[in-house]
Amino acid sequence: FAFNWFVAAKLSRPLLTLASAANTLRRSESANIPRLTQFAEVEVLSESLISLVAQLKERQNSLIARSASLEATVKERTSALEERNRSLADATDRAERATEAKSRLLAAASHDLRQPLHALSLFCLALKRRASGSEIEGLVGKLEQSLYSLNTMLDKLLHIARLDAGLVTRK
Repeated sequence: FAFNWFVAAKLSRPLLTLASAANTLRRSESANIPRLTQFAEVEVLSESLISLVAQLKERQNSLIARSASLEATVKERTSALEERNRSLADATDRAERATEAKSRLLAAASHDLRQPLHALSLFCLALKRRASGSEIEGLVGKLEQSLYSLNTMLDKLLHIARLDAGLVTRK
């Protein structure tokens, strides 16, 4: 019986050593798998475990490298997007300033053109009173129509300027 006990201990000792190393690895702790050569089966098992651990470490290192590469790519693209966002914000600011300038120009031009238009309308009215019954009366009528059209266009231009400035809402 003691002989059996001795043989069982001798056979199981390398397996227990491998099992202990495997348990250490399972707990995510670093462990070296021993190279055991007492028995052919134990040697094959230890070599297989050593090979598997080496492959797992290679894959882990590869994943770490890929992760670092992905993080660098994300950082680079985030930086590029931030730069594009700044550029878009600058372009938006410039466009808004240009729109405001255009609105001010339209409003000023409309206002400045109204004064001579009103003066022309008054001169046209005075001419109409004097040209009554003469051949010039037809020309004065066409002048009145032209002044009316010009006044309508200026009204529309001023309305557009007010829309652009946000002073009037569309109906």
